[in-house]
Amino acid sequence: MCSEMNRIDDTGGARNRNATSPPETDGAVETVRRFWDEFLYDDVRVAVRPAGTVEHFAELEEFRVGRLDYLPRHVDFGAWRGKRVLEIGCRIGLDLIRFARGGARATGIELAPSRLEEAKRYFDMHGLAGDFRVMNGEAMSFPDGSFDLVYAHGVLPYTPDPARMIGEIHRVLAPGGEMFLMAYNRYSWLTLLSKLSGKNLRHEEAPVFRSYSPRELRKMLAGFSRVEIVPERFPAETGLHRGAAARFVYSLLLGLFRITPERIVRPFGAHLVVKAVR
Repeated sequence: MCSEMNRIDDTGGARNRNATSPPETDGAVETVRRFWDEFLYDDVRVAVRPAGTVEHFAELEEFRVGRLDYLPRHVDFGAWRGKRVLEIGCRIGLDLIRFARGGARATGIELAPSRLEEAKRYFDMHGLAGDFRVMNGEAMSFPDGSFDLVYAHGVLPYTPDPARMIGEIHRVLAPGGEMFLMAYNRYSWLTLLSKLSGKNLRHEEAPVFRSYSPRELRKMLAGFSRVEIVPERFPAETGLHRGAAARFVYSLLLGLFRITPERIVRPFGAHLVVKAVR
């Protein structure tokens, strides 16, 4: 049953009836697709369990939960039972599976087919159903009002036309539907650390990489009836750092943030968590 439900449809070339893309946009999307189809995330690089095993996925999930410990404060993964949930850029399904465990009708789209194969395997291992499609989040083939929640964590910074993606999210949401996304904060502690150290931010080598201010995001989201933006993600012990980097991040930087009043550090979180209602 689940093996039939966990299907992958290659609808990446499909267009909704209101959308057309200029050739240069399609070319940029294809460049992004190739990059993310081949890219190995830091979590995967440091994982020690054999790839594709239950233990491997559990290890990756542990890394993600540790690094993104703020997610449960903003997203009730178990509150969407029977509801239609779409994740744009679901990768291997580490977040989408949390919705599926709570009983949501889970759909995941990705530009990278190899990542979707892993997501399908992950769902199959746990006996969960999901609908997986190779599709561009800037030009989705879903009818208007198809979903109750659209979730896109860390996707907007890497898409060639972010305003177009926001418009598509608004279109496929049902009236009163909710959106959750994360974008990178241009004025964060991590951006400052990157400039001081001379080292690029994670994934800055991607074909498209953008950071945002809260004001810019609010302007892009003007079509939504309600918008909330909260800076999140501060230095934390994630297990992804080693050696001197670990001593600096886990001791000096983490200690400094812990003793500084929250009202001072809050605006400088590395992630901007955005919740909006259509």
